[in-house]
Amino acid sequence: MKIGWGKPHALRTLATSVCPVRGNAFILRARVAIVCRVQGLPCPRFTYLSLCLTMIAVSLVLAAAYCTAAFARAPRDYDVQIVSFAPARAFAVGTETVTMVGVLKNIGSAAAPSVSVRMLALAGLEYIEGDTAPVLMPLEAGAQVTLRWKVRPTNASSPLVASLAVLPADVPPVVRVITVPHFADSPRSDTSPAAASPSARARGAEGTVENDRLRARLDTTSSGAPMLFLSARGPGGWRRVGTVAPLAEVLSAEGGQEPWWELFRADDANAVIEKDTASLVVSGSFGLRWRATLTLTVRTASAALDVSLKLAGKRPLRLSGVRLAALSAGDLQCAGSGISSESGAVCRSAVKCGDATLGAVWSGAAPLENWQTAALEPTLETEYLLFGPEWRAERAPALLGAGAMVVFQSRLFAICPSATVQDCMRIFPLRASAKP
Repeated sequence: MKIGWGKPHALRTLATSVCPVRGNAFILRARVAIVCRVQGLPCPRFTYLSLCLTMIAVSLVLAAAYCTAAFARAPRDYDVQIVSFAPARAFAVGTETVTMVGVLKNIGSAAAPSVSVRMLALAGLEYIEGDTAPVLMPLEAGAQVTLRWKVRPTNASSPLVASLAVLPADVPPVVRVITVPHFADSPRSDTSPAAASPSARARGAEGTVENDRLRARLDTTSSGAPMLFLSARGPGGWRRVGTVAPLAEVLSAEGGQEPWWELFRADDANAVIEKDTASLVVSGSFGLRWRATLTLTVRTASAALDVSLKLAGKRPLRLSGVRLAALSAGDLQCAGSGISSESGAVCRSAVKCGDATLGAVWSGAAPLENWQTAALEPTLETEYLLFGPEWRAERAPALLGAGAMVVFQSRLFAICPSATVQDCMRIFPLRASAKP
């Protein structure tokens, strides 16, 4: 394209439209010519082109900074957050209808104006019932609202993914994406006789570990993710009391990245049987950056299942959070008979349902310096309760070198028969793991 000093051209229009600094391209052209004449320099045609492009780049940077500052300065005393988004049941089977439940809450100090919400079936699901793009009426400070949608798997074996987004008018959206555990057929019941001593068996990435009180069976969902079925043995025999999914999650990133959550994927399982213990050792990974080993152990005459996660990065990584062994058990009718304690040396979450007491216990000491531990965020308005630990970096993430290993531990339990929820006080956590 020929560029002449006295003729209009495309750059003139472009510079005028996107360069707010000093307005238009003619002023810039004149200044370039004057500077060149004063300095006794030639005024090549590319001088104007390069300076104009530089002005465009600077203007775009200033515009981006202005927009960011405008968002930061926008007065906003309300804050609508997603408190919970989960399926009403712990897993889906075949093409049976799935009810998704979302709970939103205004955690700000002022009433929120009307806010748009979007529920999206991202993979493997089709809509049946419910408004997928509702607009919330003004929500008072501290108030919450529950939304429900009915969806159905498009086929019996497809992975299921859904998301919920809150779309305020003046700030970036709040988004939560979840996977729904899905099986083509109903998981089989536990009818085999109880083992007289701790035992374990494995096949591929699946297996079972058990004693005479507790049985944990590892299956694979349609998406390839592992899921654990927990059964307790009472006077009437074996009965399923809970599920564990996901087995583990890590929140991490490399330098310059925003951290994101990744699920544990199992590659292989091996059975290890010793005198008074039996273990299922599951090798796997989190995405492409982490190697991991998850060990499930039962002991003689114990109603507890020990869960240990060994985590090592394939390259230097920044670790910001870990969730381990999310136990879905009980129901809302059991919630009033629960115990939750997250302070001190021992953290416990337990509930009494029927003749069984179920829950998790873990050490109050985080395995990494400047980290804190807490219970998993509860799922609200669902047919189950959620138990398990979550560890988070208090300020900066932990920087782990390639191959550096860190260990996270928890203990699940199912006491049956149980007279009172206080029976959980007999279960103590594993010793705190060593720091890497």
